[in-house]
This record gives sequence, structure tokens and C-alpha cells, in this order.
Amino acid sequence: MSAKLVLYSAITLGFNGLVLRRYLRDELLLTFPYVLVLILPTITQPFCQYFLGGFCGVFVFAAAVYKLYQNLPQQFVDVKDKVVLITGCDTGLGHATALYLDSLGAHVLACCYDKNGAGERDLVANSSSRLMTIELDVTDQDQIQEALEIVKDLLDGRELWGVVNNAGVCLYAEAEITTVDAFKKMWDVNCLGHFRMVKTFLPLLRKSRGRIVNVTSMCDKLATPSFPAYCSSKSAALGFSNVLRMELKKWGISVSIIQPGGFKTQAVVGTQFITRYQQLLAALDPRIADDYGKRYFNTALSAMYTSDDIRLMEDFSPVSTAVAHALFAKSPRAHYLCGVPAIILDWIANHLPAFINDAVGMLVTGTYMPESALPTEEENRLATERRKSQRRAKNQRANMPHKQVHFELGAGESGNRESSANVIQNVGAGESGNQGTSNGIENTSDTTQSST
Repeated sequence: MSAKLVLYSAITLGFNGLVLRRYLRDELLLTFPYVLVLILPTITQPFCQYFLGGFCGVFVFAAAVYKLYQNLPQQFVDVKDKVVLITGCDTGLGHATALYLDSLGAHVLACCYDKNGAGERDLVANSSSRLMTIELDVTDQDQIQEALEIVKDLLDGRELWGVVNNAGVCLYAEAEITTVDAFKKMWDVNCLGHFRMVKTFLPLLRKSRGRIVNVTSMCDKLATPSFPAYCSSKSAALGFSNVLRMELKKWGISVSIIQPGGFKTQAVVGTQFITRYQQLLAALDPRIADDYGKRYFNTALSAMYTSDDIRLMEDFSPVSTAVAHALFAKSPRAHYLCGVPAIILDWIANHLPAFINDAVGMLVTGTYMPESALPTEEENRLATERRKSQRRAKNQRANMPHKQVHFELGAGESGNRESSANVIQNVGAGESGNQGTSNGIENTSDTTQSST
């Protein structure tokens, strides 16, 4: 018996064994016609063995069987009476997911940053009475604790089945342009926000043996130029989620990670996206700003995502359905890649060398700033001369008052006598002079308060 035939047989037997295990655990829906998918490996094996041949055929067969196993029709838990908490529901992915889960019949607790904002009003207007909104900032532990008490009251005898950590923010700026505070903000929301929510709501989830779904990004694996704070915070969230999945297995709590590709959300195409970048430029050290030059920053602004950007997907349904599967499938996956670009980029990040990953990150995303955007040598020379000229002018202005003081001090004895006489005359002016001075102080004080 050849080695290739042994491999084919091992793959087929492994597939059948895993399918049987999941079927006995009531995880698979194998009624007719779904049961027919089980014969696909039997059909695929001869094709790979005789038409492709060699170990290439074995590889294709193994990949096909793995994909089939991942997409076997599954059993789902009963959605009715399942209570799910979702953060970041004002706009975008969280907003769409909250409405989708509500349409499935779940009891959705949609957390909004702005309780009275347009997003919250839209949720209430387009959902059933089961959906409730809660004001929540995932960076505020006191507010999270208040949300916990609200959730306990709203459960009304039911159990909290799932927590979806979706809230996130995005910042477009290279590392040297980004401030430490802005960097901390990314981590505070995108990573520590997940941690705070999990730590606070775990006691409720242990009772229900429920689900945790953390939304990260494809940027947690594939580095994207001009997004250092965002990529690093999402990578941290990915690592946290992977560890959490192992730690909570003993409690029967499932942890799934949603990794969307590029979607057209307010986080990346809204006015705040541009405003944050402009604020960083305004606070930038002038010397660093000169090193980069105006052309560089104009190029960076033109590379930003726009509302009609073809790099971003408008349909949020891949994310909503992935979250629903992670929450309600009897055998949820550990990772969900949302969108075809995410699947391709994930394969590149996992299997190709670093220089190819770098090339993809620089070229495909379109946010890499090339060397040609930097100032030329002539522009650097002119900028250096301009800085020197500004320093000279500043020094001259700083020295002018000192020269005037030295001149007055050197005015001679007659000048001193005249100044002394004036001082004596003012001091001896009597009560009227004091009153005048007092009035002057009071008026000055009033003017200052008015100005303030």
C-alpha cells in the first residue's frame, strides 16, 4: 500500500470519526438532504488521487475535507429567552448586529455610548420591544458596574447568555505622529474595554455557561501602516481572547473571536476620523513637522478612507451572521473571518514570509506613505534656513528690552535725581493721590474679571 493511499485513508477516517463525535453530541443537523454532504469525501478522493496525483492531490483533498468539516450543517440552541449584551451599538457593526439578533428573537441589551443619540433612537425605532438600550462607556468602570445592576434587573428571572465586546475606536496616524495619550486611548477601548466587561459579567455567564464574543479585526494579524495604535490594541485583544478561551473552558463558557475585514463604519470614514488626525498634527512638535513637510501630511490625508472607498465593504451581514453563529451554534468556532478579503489576508499572514506580508500591508491597504512624500534635499535646506531665521528674529526680540534698561540706567546722575523727585512728589501727593491710585486698582480688577 502506497504512502499516499494511507494518507487519503487516514484523512477520510479522521473526518468520519469527528463527524460521528459531533453527531452524538447533538451538534450537527444530519437530516435529509444535509446528510448527503458526508459522501463528498468519497467523491473527492478519486478526483484528487487520479487527476491531481502525488502529494499535491493529498494536500487538496485534506484542504477540501477540512473546509467541509468547518461548514457542516449545525444544530442551534433555542434563541428565545436568550439574553445577549452588546457594546458599541451606536453605529456600524454593533448597530447592525443588535438589530439582526433582535430579528432572530433574542432579547438584546444594546449598549450605546450616547444614550440619547441618533443611533440609539434608530435602534429603538427599528426593533421589537425585546431590545433595550443601556448607556455605557467601556472605559468607565463605574458605568460598567451600573450597567451590571441594570442588566440584573432586566433579566427578570432569565440568565445572561452572551456578551459581545464590539465597542472600538480607530486612529489613523503613524507612530511618531501619535501622542502617548492617543495611543493609550486605543488600548483603553479596544483591549482593556474587553477585559473590564468580561471581568464584570463573568459571574452571570458562569451561571448560564454562556458565550463571550470579542470583535477584533484583521489588523490583529496583518500589520497596516499608519495604524500602529489600532493594530497593536487589536493584537492585544486577540491574545487576551485566545487565553480567555482556554481559561473558561472548565466553566463551559465558549469564547469566540470575530475578525472583520474592512467595513465602512463611522470609526473609519466619519468626520471624527479626520478631526483626530488634524488634532495630532496641530499638537506635533514643529521640528518634527518640518522634517516630514506639508506634502507628506497632505499625502496622508488623501490616503484616508472615504465614504465611497472601494477598499471597504458596506454590507455588515457577514459580521452579524458570524456573531449569531458564535452565540447560538451548539459548536461555535474559535475564530470567524468576516468577508472574502479577510479570508485571503488571514491566509497570507499565516503562511507567507514577512516581506510578503509587509508588501501586502503597504500596497493593498493604500495607507503606506512612500519616501517620495518626504521633503527633498532642497526643501530641507530651505526649511533649515527658515528655522535659523526664526530663531535669530526671536533672539533679537528677546534682547531688545535688556538694551533699553541698560540705557536708562546709564542716563546719569541728573536722571536719577529727576526720578527721585518724581517719586517723592507722588508719595507726598496726599490723600487724593492715594484715592486715585485705589480707584485705578479697582478699575483694573474689574476689567480683568470682565475679560475672564
